[in-house]
Amino acid sequence: MRGVPRRAVVARLPVEGTGWTADEIADTSSVCPWNPDNHGLDHDHPGARAYYDSQVARFADRGVDFVKADDMLYPHHEREISAYARAIARSGRPIELSLSPGTRVSLARLGHLRDNATM
Repeated sequence: MRGVPRRAVVARLPVEGTGWTADEIADTSSVCPWNPDNHGLDHDHPGARAYYDSQVARFADRGVDFVKADDMLYPHHEREISAYARAIARSGRPIELSLSPGTRVSLARLGHLRDNATM
């Protein structure tokens, strides 16, 4: 799932390595229509980068080499996809990013997808 868990937002949990909390970096207007457990991130807030960096770093430390991310393709969440791909690149570990297609797939942003995801 993309973004930050709703429970972390409500509890105002800290964003690892920063002075920010989840409620400060969340975009509470961005909610998955089929699973409202997560909010998107406010990518204008620097804490959003720190959130994905810490998440992906944790995966890399555990040897994860494949991440399947849901709810990024419909609608196409360009900033979310790009942010996650950059966090993977900064992790220093080769991690494949697979985006779940959901119910609608469009080739309109194929170039962006090729630049940022493996599958």
